[in-house]
Amino acid sequence: MATRRFFYVTQEELIVWLEARAAFTEAARFGNTDRGFRDFSDYLEADPQRQSLMLVDVIEEEFAADTVPKLPLRDRNALIERRLMRKYSRTPYRLGHFQGRGRSRAHEQEVLYSAVSNHELLDPWLKILIAHCTPLIGVFSVPLLGARLLKRIRKPARHALLLTQHQRFKLRQVYLRDGKLKSARLSQSPGIADPSYGDSIFTEIQRSRRYLERSRLLGGMEDVDVYMITDADTADRIIASDKGKVPLKFHFVKPHTAARAVRLSRVPDSDRLETLYLAVAAQGRSAHNYARRGETHYHRLSRVRRVVVGAALSSAFACSIVGGINLMNGLHTRHASGVIDQQIRRMEETFRRENDRFAPMRADSHEMKLAVDTGDYILDNRVPVAWVMQQVGSVLGSFPQIQVDELSWELEAPGDDQSAGQGARRGNQPEVVRIKPLHAINAELSGQLVPFDGNLRRAFATIERLAAALEADTAFEQVQTIEFPLDASPKSSLSGEVVNPGMEPVARFRMHLRLALPRGDAA
Repeated sequence: MATRRFFYVTQEELIVWLEARAAFTEAARFGNTDRGFRDFSDYLEADPQRQSLMLVDVIEEEFAADTVPKLPLRDRNALIERRLMRKYSRTPYRLGHFQGRGRSRAHEQEVLYSAVSNHELLDPWLKILIAHCTPLIGVFSVPLLGARLLKRIRKPARHALLLTQHQRFKLRQVYLRDGKLKSARLSQSPGIADPSYGDSIFTEIQRSRRYLERSRLLGGMEDVDVYMITDADTADRIIASDKGKVPLKFHFVKPHTAARAVRLSRVPDSDRLETLYLAVAAQGRSAHNYARRGETHYHRLSRVRRVVVGAALSSAFACSIVGGINLMNGLHTRHASGVIDQQIRRMEETFRRENDRFAPMRADSHEMKLAVDTGDYILDNRVPVAWVMQQVGSVLGSFPQIQVDELSWELEAPGDDQSAGQGARRGNQPEVVRIKPLHAINAELSGQLVPFDGNLRRAFATIERLAAALEADTAFEQVQTIEFPLDASPKSSLSGEVVNPGMEPVARFRMHLRLALPRGDAA
């Protein structure tokens, strides 16, 4: 389906082109007569709201190159507008194109003035568009699009002349200097099948050159590169017509190459190349627009409407996403709160069931304080099992021949004070319960030497070294060996007899280790 509509205005008629999938299809033609205007109005009435774009390809489009002094932006624009109005005061369709600094003088800047001198070519069509509230994007010039077309196809030379055949019997010429449009002509020509077509091309080029030389846009000794879009047969006939009178350098471009350069899916005929300009206009709006403010009013309104509708749809989509996320979060929170409620009910039921199994316990404030103080004492004076084993194990790693059979310990505390807490009566002021701290840790280590070869002197020395290491490298401050491997029987001789009920000699020993604990250091 066509997305946009193009109105191609010529000297005699208005042609409607529809764009679809990078191709253009001619939809209707309306003559520049009263009946053509009525038919065009009836055509618009069937589909007035489609976006439209107008291209002007007429003979009465004039161009004039000029220079202005280097001025600030505001003053420069005011000067260009005054000169434009003085030069083309009889038509509202006029434009001033600022083209940058000139090459000849640094303090001057180049300007191109253009205008559709015969405003009656556009007024009837634009009045009908405004009456039907058709959103018109703008009124654009075919020659002004020629510079963009040539740059898409080839990199132009300093002096370039682009030739394209339009509407079968019209030749469009666009002159560019340094890639900037300076002049353009539209002339009648025979069809490309006419035998005189080649001669007519050279005739028109000579006319254009004489005009450019009179306008001082081209020097008499300067060469012009001619770029022409046509098929191979027509190019051969044009070359055969060359008489060598004018210094020209031709560059022929095939229509399918030009169509590919402007991304046109359908290759145009060699005598209907206006679709190339339509493709250029469709791919990017030109900054040079002949339309006046009121003629594009409905297009701006339609753009605002699309922006508002698009923003509303985007906002609705974003709100739906946020609402969905909040709904999911609410459902998740509801599920989590339900799980928590179930856990609370199970815990309450468990507490009630377990509480019913025990008889109620009664305690006064003194008994409760005693329980609290007892718990604090346990926390302040606890001695973990791993601490004693770590102290002993840190030394035994250096004695691999010693095997530990038993390690035990006990906590040493002062005797209980029997007078504490006596005489307390219910209702009287209770006495403070004094809990005395631990005094020391007493540990007992028993083991043997494995293997034992019967050398008691070596065994005694090893046991003494172990005792010295425990006393020096651990927190135990007193280490005493209370049993050695030698068990002297009263019946044995003075030299001693080792009593060993087993078959193999055994060297057992036992040690006592003590660590004094000041209050608060047991933990």
